[in-house]
Amino acid sequence: MLWLWLAACGGDGVEPVFGESRCDGLLQEGDGGWIDAAYDRDGDGFFDDDNADCVLAYGANRLDCDDDDVSVSPAVAEQQCNDVDDDCNTDTPDVVDVDEDGAPACDDCDDEDPGRSPGGPDECWDLIDNNCDSVTDEGCGPDYNGTYALDQRIVYNCAIGLVNIRFDAVSLLWNPPFATMVSDDSTTPGNMDGTIEPDGQFEFRREKALSTAASCTEVYTMQGTFDGSGSFEGTFTADYSGLGCLGCREQEWPVTAVRTGGF
Repeated sequence: MLWLWLAACGGDGVEPVFGESRCDGLLQEGDGGWIDAAYDRDGDGFFDDDNADCVLAYGANRLDCDDDDVSVSPAVAEQQCNDVDDDCNTDTPDVVDVDEDGAPACDDCDDEDPGRSPGGPDECWDLIDNNCDSVTDEGCGPDYNGTYALDQRIVYNCAIGLVNIRFDAVSLLWNPPFATMVSDDSTTPGNMDGTIEPDGQFEFRREKALSTAASCTEVYTMQGTFDGSGSFEGTFTADYSGLGCLGCREQEWPVTAVRTGGF
C-alpha cells in the first residue's frame, strides 16, 4: 500500500527502499513523495550540494548551491553584480569588466569602451556621454571650436622681413579650460594660448624673441568677446620692445569675426 501511495504522489512506479531517507537516487520512505524530494527543498529539480550523498549520487550539473532559493541553480543565468552565485558555477564571474576601465559592466554604460565609465571626465563636444550620467557634454558651455573669417586682412611687415604678418582668418581650438587661437596661412603670430571666460570674454597671447643679433621681444594678443558661439569682436595687437626690433612698432587692428566652419 505504501508503494502505491508513493507512486501516486510522484514515485513513477519505482518500488521504495524501506529505511532512512538518503540522497542516492532511490525512492525511500522519508523522501516526501518522490525520489530525493527531501534534498530538493526549493523544488527546482536540483539537489543540495551540501549533502555528501547528493554529491556522490548526482553530477555537478544536478547539484544546487542554494537549495532554499528557487532562483539559484545550474539552470539559472548568472546575474551581474548581485553578490550571488546564481548559476552555481564559481567560474562564472559575478562582476565583468570587459574594457578594464575599473567599472563593472552592470554600472558601465558601454563596457566595450574604456573611455566611458561612471565618474570619469566628460569630453566636451564629442556628443558622447563619457561619464555615463545620461547627460552629453555637460558643463561645456558653447562650442567655440572652428574657423573664423575676419572682416579684414591683417598685414604688417617689419625688421627687414623677419616679421611678416598676413592673415584674414583664425582657427580656435577649445578644450576647457585650455584654448588656442591660430593665425591661418601665417606663421606670425602663429599659436596664441589663452582662456575664454563663461561670459564669452577671451584673451589669447603669444610672446617670443625676434631672431636678430640684438634683443627684441614680440608680443601678440587677441582680446575680445564672443557673441554666442558664432562670432566675436576683438582687437589684435602686435607689440615690440627692445633694442633689436629694427623699426617694428606697436600695431592694433579692431576685428569682427564670423565662424565659417567647425571641427
